[in-house]
Amino acid sequence: MLQDTKNHNNRTGLNGCIPIPIVIAPMPVNEKVTGASRTNNRLKQYVYVIKEAVKRHKCPMINLFDIMITKEDYIDYLAEDGFTMNQKGHDQLYDLVFMELTKLINYQGVLKDRDITREDEFRS
Repeated sequence: MLQDTKNHNNRTGLNGCIPIPIVIAPMPVNEKVTGASRTNNRLKQYVYVIKEAVKRHKCPMINLFDIMITKEDYIDYLAEDGFTMNQKGHDQLYDLVFMELTKLINYQGVLKDRDITREDEFRS
């Protein structure tokens, strides 16, 4: 899927414009609400697989899982269903996406030359 996205022209009318997929790992869940059907341990395994795919395809990643799981109050970022983000969660994600975009694009809106395969570029 990542390779297909990278190969796809984004149809903005800009010839040669190549989209850069930014992968966002899922939020941790409130296991008291989700029960055994969705667990943070299972999500952690899924995030590991995502990290490997991101490295292989040289895509930027926002590791929302690792960022949020370290917060004692991460449940405050979730809706009542235990896995959907509430407004506070979406605000946090907005900030993280904005930070990632500023790494990719300079102040004039031009893509920066950079090697995104470096380990420190991945938000883990």
